Amino acid sequence: MNSYLDSGQVLVALAGDQILGPLQLTQTDRPGEIEIKNMAVLPCHRHRGIGRALIVAAVELAREQSRSTMRVATAAADIDNLRFYQRAVFRMRSIERDAFTAADGYDPATKVDGIELVGRVWLDRKVDAPDTLKGRAPTLESEQANFE
Repeated sequence: MNSYLDSGQVLVALAGDQILGPLQLTQTDRPGEIEIKNMAVLPCHRHRGIGRALIVAAVELAREQSRSTMRVATAAADIDNLRFYQRAVFRMRSIERDAFTAADGYDPATKVDGIELVGRVWLDRKVDAPDTLKGRAPTLESEQANFE
């Protein structure tokens, strides 16, 4: 289930020595594409632009690597994640039904935002799409975040 944890590249938002959030990028089987496999921001630091700054840094890295598309998957039940990624210029590509099963190690009673965890939504964005996040993302200095 987590065979990807040691692969790819990881960007990290820091405040001093504290990790505020990582974003992991991995290869896909499609040429020119890269996937956000993991992204998280500490709950007490959410809604401060750290996630947006991580996405902006990931897009810049993808551009440097001549990638054309970035994709990400999230639970169909996770309304906050769906809103976040769509505001980050990602668009829905497909829905994978019954993606979170007991056979895959997921508790069948799991709910997100009061919705049963069942389906997965795939979203993607063109790396060269106009980046509406740049104007809204905090500068690294104002957030005291660095990316490694």
